[in-house]
Amino acid sequence: MKSLAVMVLLVIVIGLALPVGSQAEPIESLIPEMAAELNLWRLGLGLGPLVYNPTLESMAAAQADYLVGLPSIPAGGAMHTGARGEDVRRRSQFEAFKWPTYGHPELMLVTEIAAIGNVDLAIEYWHNSDIHNRSVTNPAYREVGIAVRQLRRDVLFIVVMGGEPNVLPALADVDTGDLYLTSERAQWKGAWIGEVARYRVLDAERQPLQDWAEWQVIVDLPPEIEGDVFYVEYEDAAGKRAETEVRLNPVWSSIVVESVVPTAVAAVPTAGLAPAFPTNTPNSPANIPAFATNTPIVQPTTVAVQPTATSIPGAISLVYSSQVLTVIAQADSVNLGNISFRNGAVTFAATRWERVSSTLNVGALRRGDCLQIGLQTASNFGAPPECRQLRSLITMGQDRMFWTTGTFEVLDGETVLATCAADGGMCQVSVP
Repeated sequence: MKSLAVMVLLVIVIGLALPVGSQAEPIESLIPEMAAELNLWRLGLGLGPLVYNPTLESMAAAQADYLVGLPSIPAGGAMHTGARGEDVRRRSQFEAFKWPTYGHPELMLVTEIAAIGNVDLAIEYWHNSDIHNRSVTNPAYREVGIAVRQLRRDVLFIVVMGGEPNVLPALADVDTGDLYLTSERAQWKGAWIGEVARYRVLDAERQPLQDWAEWQVIVDLPPEIEGDVFYVEYEDAAGKRAETEVRLNPVWSSIVVESVVPTAVAAVPTAGLAPAFPTNTPNSPANIPAFATNTPIVQPTTVAVQPTATSIPGAISLVYSSQVLTVIAQADSVNLGNISFRNGAVTFAATRWERVSSTLNVGALRRGDCLQIGLQTASNFGAPPECRQLRSLITMGQDRMFWTTGTFEVLDGETVLATCAADGGMCQVSVP
């Protein structure tokens, strides 16, 4: 496999290859650029890619057109409210969209994030905003639609992400020879395919090019593929299958570029507009179970307010509640490679966080990097304000949550570094 720095180079090249004027670049070229950045982010965490979906693009475009038609862009969550007061979930069920649900009118996978500015500022903000971060890194989402609209010298970005039963897209990168696969991560069970166990690649005539292989996020693109189209067939542990068409030259928008915009677009903030990055509206009903995975999961209904950790150089801060524990690096270089946590017969090694994030090295955490463990059925995974970037999240059953009863130990090998009380909510630990 090639380095993540070039994994989605194809996506970026497609964006740069859009036709441009002699002195300007079309605003629509920002769409594949934004898609590339979102996928670099997700692939860097070991998550499946987001693949273009025209219905989600139509939803994003409709909301973008509504917003730019207002006298001013509303602030905060109001940015995600439609003309009749609907949130993105309600809008997804409009006759024009009819986004598929999981066997019940309230069980749907769809969310919306937004920003005003440019691609780099938007990505940076979403990285540092807990609720937006959770939306982008939700493994259940696997499709995306992006709309961009001019706002004076700025750009409005509306990104709608979602997932639908039996639709498991894949993304090809011919430059690196990689194929990025998706899986079903919703907890809701039904007639649709579940979490994927294996896959195989089919040619344009749907004839197998390889035997069934164990599913992974990043696999090799078979060299035998001819033409622009091929297929990926998925199978779960119960034998349910789903098939998806894949293009060697992926599409990121249905827009035909006909005009250009000034090169200064998306470079200078515009005074008088709403705050640059309004908050997206959480959209999961409280009575719907959260997604149980061992990777970063669905955005919460509300953002948890957790105790504030005191920064101590050369240490980690543990901040925990009845549902989630957060480890926060308090120095520029923190090594947790030999660190584990123990309560009775339950032991959790810090290296387990590396299993769900392909680029994570727990032996070289930076100040503000965070690692989390959460209850599988929890609906609230808010992070403390000191958490600059959530690097990995693992979910587990109640019986494995070592920090919720009595006391637990923080170990360096077999040496006890600290003993923390379950009812303390916070524990500072100096690490070697």
